[in-house]
Amino acid sequence: PLTARMVMTHLVNHLSHYPLSGGPAILHSLLSENHDNSYVESSELSSEVFQSPNLQLFVFNDSTLISYLQIPTEKATDAEPAAAPSGVRVIVRDISGKYSWDGRVLYGPLEGCLPQQSATSTFVISGNPEHYLVSQKDISQVEEGEDALDQLLEKIGSTSPECLLHPQRKLNEPSPPPVGMSCDQENAITEALTRQSAQEKEYISRCSSDSSMKVARQEEPRPAEPQASFYFCRLLLNDLGMNS
Repeated sequence: PLTARMVMTHLVNHLSHYPLSGGPAILHSLLSENHDNSYVESSELSSEVFQSPNLQLFVFNDSTLISYLQIPTEKATDAEPAAAPSGVRVIVRDISGKYSWDGRVLYGPLEGCLPQQSATSTFVISGNPEHYLVSQKDISQVEEGEDALDQLLEKIGSTSPECLLHPQRKLNEPSPPPVGMSCDQENAITEALTRQSAQEKEYISRCSSDSSMKVARQEEPRPAEPQASFYFCRLLLNDLGMNS
Protein backbone atom coordinates (compact mmCIF):
# COMPACT_ATOMS: atom_id res chain seq x y z
CA PRO A 1 0.00 0.00 0.00
CA LEU A 2 2.85 2.40 0.77
CA THR A 3 4.42 1.91 -2.66
CA ALA A 4 1.09 2.36 -4.41
CA ARG A 5 0.46 5.54 -2.45
CA MET A 6 3.86 6.92 -3.44
CA VAL A 7 3.26 6.11 -7.12
CA MET A 8 -0.18 7.74 -7.00
CA THR A 9 1.27 10.86 -5.38
CA HIS A 10 3.95 11.07 -8.08
CA LEU A 11 1.31 10.89 -10.81
CA VAL A 12 -0.93 13.51 -9.20
CA ASN A 13 1.86 15.99 -8.49
CA HIS A 14 4.02 15.58 -11.59
CA LEU A 15 1.76 14.49 -14.46
CA SER A 16 0.72 17.46 -16.65
CA HIS A 17 2.65 19.78 -14.33
CA TYR A 18 3.48 23.07 -16.08
CA PRO A 19 6.26 24.05 -16.58
CA LEU A 20 8.65 21.13 -16.28
CA SER A 21 11.60 22.37 -18.36
CA GLY A 22 13.12 24.84 -15.90
CA GLY A 23 12.81 26.93 -12.76
CA PRO A 24 11.80 25.68 -9.32
CA ALA A 25 9.15 23.32 -10.76
CA ILE A 26 11.65 20.90 -12.34
CA LEU A 27 11.60 17.46 -10.76
CA HIS A 28 15.24 17.59 -9.63
CA SER A 29 14.95 21.04 -8.04
CA LEU A 30 16.95 21.37 -4.81
CA LEU A 31 15.29 24.57 -3.61
CA SER A 32 14.67 24.93 0.11
CA GLU A 33 13.32 27.60 2.43
CA ASN A 34 16.73 29.25 2.86
CA HIS A 35 17.20 30.00 -0.86
CA ASP A 36 16.39 33.57 -2.00
CA ASN A 37 15.39 34.31 1.60
CA SER A 38 16.76 37.67 2.69
CA TYR A 39 16.05 36.86 6.35
CA VAL A 40 18.35 33.82 6.38
CA GLU A 41 22.13 34.19 6.18
CA SER A 42 23.05 30.51 6.21
CA SER A 43 23.56 28.80 2.86
CA GLU A 44 22.37 25.50 4.35
CA LEU A 45 18.87 24.62 5.53
CA SER A 46 18.78 24.95 9.32
CA SER A 47 16.47 25.91 12.17
CA GLU A 48 17.22 29.56 11.36
CA VAL A 49 14.45 29.53 8.74
CA PHE A 50 11.82 29.18 11.49
CA GLN A 51 12.63 32.75 12.55
CA SER A 52 11.80 34.17 9.11
CA PRO A 53 8.71 36.43 9.18
CA ASN A 54 8.11 35.71 5.48
CA LEU A 55 7.75 31.94 5.97
CA GLN A 56 4.95 29.79 7.35
CA LEU A 57 4.65 26.01 7.38
CA PHE A 58 1.42 24.02 7.30
CA VAL A 59 0.65 20.34 7.87
CA PHE A 60 -2.01 19.03 5.49
CA ASN A 61 -3.90 15.81 6.29
CA ASP A 62 -1.09 14.71 8.61
CA SER A 63 0.81 13.56 5.51
CA THR A 64 2.04 16.68 3.73
CA LEU A 65 4.21 19.58 4.87
CA ILE A 66 3.63 22.78 2.87
CA SER A 67 5.89 25.85 3.13
CA TYR A 68 4.74 29.26 1.92
CA LEU A 69 7.66 31.64 1.42
CA GLN A 70 7.41 35.23 0.22
CA ILE A 71 10.45 36.23 -1.83
CA PRO A 72 11.37 39.37 -3.80
CA THR A 73 10.82 39.35 -7.56
CA GLU A 74 12.96 40.83 -10.29
CA LYS A 75 12.31 44.48 -11.16
CA ALA A 76 10.21 44.90 -14.29
CA THR A 77 11.73 46.77 -17.22
CA ASP A 78 10.24 49.97 -18.60
CA ALA A 79 8.54 47.99 -21.37
CA GLU A 80 6.70 45.75 -18.89
CA PRO A 81 3.88 46.60 -16.51
CA ALA A 82 4.94 46.88 -12.90
CA ALA A 83 4.65 43.53 -11.16
CA ALA A 84 4.05 42.80 -7.51
CA PRO A 85 7.18 43.52 -5.46
CA SER A 86 7.19 39.99 -4.08
CA GLY A 87 6.28 36.51 -5.22
CA VAL A 88 5.25 33.33 -3.43
CA ARG A 89 7.25 30.12 -3.38
CA VAL A 90 5.40 26.97 -2.37
CA ILE A 91 7.47 23.98 -1.27
CA VAL A 92 5.62 20.71 -0.67
CA ARG A 93 7.04 17.64 1.05
CA ASP A 94 5.20 14.35 1.17
CA ILE A 95 5.80 10.64 0.69
CA SER A 96 6.91 11.20 -2.91
CA GLY A 97 9.63 13.69 -1.98
CA LYS A 98 9.84 17.46 -2.37
CA TYR A 99 8.58 19.69 -5.17
CA SER A 100 8.03 23.42 -5.50
CA TRP A 101 6.76 26.20 -7.74
CA ASP A 102 6.82 30.01 -7.80
CA GLY A 103 3.88 32.31 -8.38
CA ARG A 104 3.16 36.01 -8.38
CA VAL A 105 0.38 38.47 -9.12
CA LEU A 106 0.22 38.86 -12.90
CA TYR A 107 -1.08 42.43 -13.06
CA GLY A 108 0.18 45.25 -10.88
CA PRO A 109 -0.16 49.03 -11.00
CA LEU A 110 1.14 50.75 -14.11
CA GLU A 111 4.71 52.01 -14.22
CA GLY A 112 5.00 55.40 -12.52
CA CYS A 113 2.00 54.83 -10.23
CA LEU A 114 3.83 52.95 -7.53
CA PRO A 115 4.23 54.77 -4.22
CA GLN A 116 7.67 56.08 -3.38
CA GLN A 117 9.94 53.58 -1.69
CA SER A 118 10.58 54.51 1.91
CA ALA A 119 13.81 53.96 3.77
CA THR A 120 12.14 51.21 5.80
CA SER A 121 10.91 49.22 2.83
CA THR A 122 10.53 45.55 3.69
CA PHE A 123 11.47 44.07 0.33
CA VAL A 124 14.17 44.52 -2.24
CA ILE A 125 13.02 44.10 -5.82
CA SER A 126 15.25 41.34 -7.12
CA GLY A 127 15.10 37.76 -8.29
CA ASN A 128 16.19 35.22 -10.83
CA PRO A 129 14.51 35.62 -14.24
CA GLU A 130 15.09 31.93 -14.94
CA HIS A 131 12.33 31.11 -12.47
CA TYR A 132 9.67 32.58 -14.76
CA LEU A 133 9.39 30.86 -18.12
CA VAL A 134 6.30 32.82 -19.24
CA SER A 135 7.38 36.45 -19.12
CA GLN A 136 5.18 39.31 -17.96
CA LYS A 137 5.51 40.79 -21.44
CA ASP A 138 4.19 37.63 -23.12
CA ILE A 139 1.10 37.57 -20.91
CA SER A 140 0.13 41.20 -20.42
CA GLN A 141 1.17 42.95 -23.65
CA VAL A 142 -1.62 41.71 -25.87
CA GLU A 143 -2.95 43.77 -28.75
CA GLU A 144 -6.52 44.97 -28.53
CA GLY A 145 -8.89 42.36 -29.94
CA GLU A 146 -6.53 39.45 -29.29
CA ASP A 147 -7.45 36.69 -26.88
CA ALA A 148 -4.85 36.53 -24.10
CA LEU A 149 -6.18 33.21 -22.80
CA ASP A 150 -6.02 31.69 -26.29
CA GLN A 151 -2.38 32.76 -26.65
CA LEU A 152 -1.50 31.47 -23.18
CA LEU A 153 -3.07 28.06 -23.86
CA GLU A 154 -1.22 27.82 -27.18
CA LYS A 155 2.08 28.68 -25.48
CA ILE A 156 1.54 26.10 -22.73
CA GLY A 157 0.68 23.41 -25.28
CA SER A 158 3.76 24.14 -27.40
CA THR A 159 6.27 24.45 -24.54
CA SER A 160 4.85 21.66 -22.36
CA PRO A 161 3.24 19.01 -24.59
CA GLU A 162 2.69 16.80 -21.53
CA CYS A 163 -0.22 19.12 -20.67
CA LEU A 164 -2.13 18.29 -23.86
CA LEU A 165 -5.37 16.42 -23.18
CA HIS A 166 -5.16 14.85 -26.65
CA PRO A 167 -1.80 14.56 -28.47
CA GLN A 168 -3.24 15.71 -31.81
CA ARG A 169 -5.31 18.60 -30.43
CA LYS A 170 -4.01 21.95 -29.17
CA LEU A 171 -5.19 23.35 -25.86
CA ASN A 172 -6.71 26.39 -27.58
CA GLU A 173 -8.65 24.32 -30.10
CA PRO A 174 -12.36 23.80 -29.35
CA SER A 175 -13.30 20.39 -28.04
CA PRO A 176 -15.56 18.17 -30.12
CA PRO A 177 -19.28 18.46 -29.33
CA PRO A 178 -20.63 16.13 -26.65
CA VAL A 179 -21.75 12.72 -27.84
CA GLY A 180 -25.47 12.68 -28.50
CA MET A 181 -25.89 16.42 -29.17
CA SER A 182 -27.62 17.03 -32.46
CA CYS A 183 -26.97 19.92 -34.83
CA ASP A 184 -30.37 21.41 -33.96
CA GLN A 185 -29.54 21.42 -30.25
CA GLU A 186 -26.20 23.09 -30.92
CA ASN A 187 -27.88 25.76 -33.06
CA ALA A 188 -30.52 26.34 -30.38
CA ILE A 189 -27.83 26.91 -27.74
CA THR A 190 -25.97 29.31 -30.04
CA GLU A 191 -29.15 31.27 -30.74
CA ALA A 192 -29.96 31.47 -27.01
CA LEU A 193 -26.51 32.85 -26.22
CA THR A 194 -26.71 35.36 -29.08
CA ARG A 195 -30.15 36.49 -27.93
CA GLN A 196 -28.94 36.89 -24.34
CA SER A 197 -25.93 38.93 -25.51
CA ALA A 198 -28.20 41.24 -27.52
CA GLN A 199 -30.51 41.74 -24.54
CA GLU A 200 -27.58 42.60 -22.28
CA LYS A 201 -26.23 45.14 -24.79
CA GLU A 202 -29.69 46.71 -25.07
CA TYR A 203 -29.98 46.95 -21.28
CA ILE A 204 -26.55 48.58 -20.98
CA SER A 205 -27.40 51.06 -23.73
CA ARG A 206 -30.71 51.93 -22.04
CA CYS A 207 -29.08 52.41 -18.64
CA SER A 208 -26.27 54.55 -20.03
CA SER A 209 -28.78 57.02 -21.44
CA ASP A 210 -30.78 57.18 -18.18
CA SER A 211 -29.57 60.07 -16.02
CA SER A 212 -30.88 58.40 -12.85
CA MET A 213 -28.48 55.52 -13.39
CA LYS A 214 -25.40 57.73 -13.55
CA VAL A 215 -23.17 58.42 -10.57
CA ALA A 216 -20.54 61.03 -9.91
CA ARG A 217 -17.10 60.19 -11.23
CA GLN A 218 -14.71 58.97 -8.58
CA GLU A 219 -10.96 59.09 -8.71
CA GLU A 220 -9.21 55.77 -8.53
CA PRO A 221 -7.27 55.49 -5.27
CA ARG A 222 -3.51 55.37 -5.51
CA PRO A 223 -2.13 51.86 -5.14
CA ALA A 224 -0.48 51.12 -1.83
CA GLU A 225 2.49 48.81 -1.73
CA PRO A 226 1.98 46.09 0.91
CA GLN A 227 4.60 46.17 3.65
CA ALA A 228 3.74 42.91 5.45
CA SER A 229 6.37 40.25 4.85
CA PHE A 230 3.70 37.53 4.40
CA TYR A 231 1.03 39.54 2.54
CA PHE A 232 1.16 37.79 -0.85
CA CYS A 233 1.37 34.34 0.75
CA ARG A 234 -1.77 35.13 2.73
CA LEU A 235 -3.43 36.36 -0.47
CA LEU A 236 -2.64 33.06 -2.20
CA LEU A 237 -3.90 31.08 0.80
CA ASN A 238 -7.18 32.99 0.63
CA ASP A 239 -7.49 32.33 -3.12
CA LEU A 240 -6.89 28.61 -2.54
CA GLY A 241 -9.52 28.55 0.21
CA MET A 242 -7.04 27.28 2.80
CA ASN A 243 -7.91 30.02 5.31
CA SER A 244 -11.60 29.15 5.43
